[in-house]
Amino acid sequence: MRNPKYVRLGSLNEPKAVSIILFLSNNPGSTLIDLKGISFTDTRTNRVLDNMTADGLLSVSYQGKPRTKATYQLTAKGYRVAAKLNEIGGIMQEKHAEGGLEGRSIGHEMAQTTP
Repeated sequence: MRNPKYVRLGSLNEPKAVSIILFLSNNPGSTLIDLKGISFTDTRTNRVLDNMTADGLLSVSYQGKPRTKATYQLTAKGYRVAAKLNEIGGIMQEKHAEGGLEGRSIGHEMAQTTP
């Protein structure tokens, strides 16, 4: 039986998916080379991007023949997810009421980096 409290996050469970969304929200039309700054191996990056595209978070367009350059940007759904992630990042930056410690945001530093 399925746990009703468990939320399925689809491709957001992929390594670096959150960082990719936050990066693309500030850098639309990025190429795979731009994304390598946040990512890992080509194979894994392509798999994550394919899964995020299948989930409707990204769109990809190709230039050149045969499809030599791919550019990625967020869909409307991807921008909505990015807004929520930025909201979470803001919450994580708030000071703890008890200890006065700064929280860490998820991917916040990467989202502000431009290639």
